[in-house]
Amino acid sequence: MHLPSESLNGAICPVTAVVAAGTIVLAAYTLKKNKLKRPTVWQFALTTVAVFALQALNYALPAGFSGHMLGAVFAATILGVPAAILSVALVITVQCLAFNDGGTLQLGANILNMAVVATGIGGLVINRLGYINKNVSIALGAALSIMAAVGLIAVELTVGGIPDGALIRTLLVSHIPIALIEGSLTVALVNVQNVPVWKGERKIEYALAAIILIAFVISPFASTLPDALEAALGGMK
Repeated sequence: MHLPSESLNGAICPVTAVVAAGTIVLAAYTLKKNKLKRPTVWQFALTTVAVFALQALNYALPAGFSGHMLGAVFAATILGVPAAILSVALVITVQCLAFNDGGTLQLGANILNMAVVATGIGGLVINRLGYINKNVSIALGAALSIMAAVGLIAVELTVGGIPDGALIRTLLVSHIPIALIEGSLTVALVNVQNVPVWKGERKIEYALAAIILIAFVISPFASTLPDALEAALGGMK
């Protein structure tokens, strides 16, 4: 879901960068102000590493492209929305600057799409519907986080990149199965902390460490197919 270099042009790049930066400052301020709901340093660090690892695990889809977890709702469930925005934004920034995953000029848009909007929409769904059923709200929030991020990508491409209706339709439709998988995997991963083997106040940290270890073990088997966004953009060349 990372917008590559030259996929966006014009004023859309600085505008999304300013909005993303402003939201990150607001998230940091909110987190600092609300001391009672602030995650521990270990929880933040392990969640961030887990999101990084999960995003690197591409899985093949029958249509000939791959998908991967976004992890925004996974992070929001563990850390809360403000800290999750910072966590996912950090992951996206490291991916861009250290691994050339996503264009530098598109960094603001990528943070806005995946860290701000996806986390915010997913967190809103969980907060509004969590009283009905926690797992259902997490699954729905995670699925909607994908579609919200992709919907914003479609708007950005139309305004400042590639105003092509066929590409937009392909992009949205191709992410429907990815959204459904995101919902299912997020529920499964969030509930890892409830496995009886973890005990005590640090069971969340133990569960996160286990997720990171499993992701590392299965990473050699990740799909090498282009992800849905890359496939859509490549198909229009």
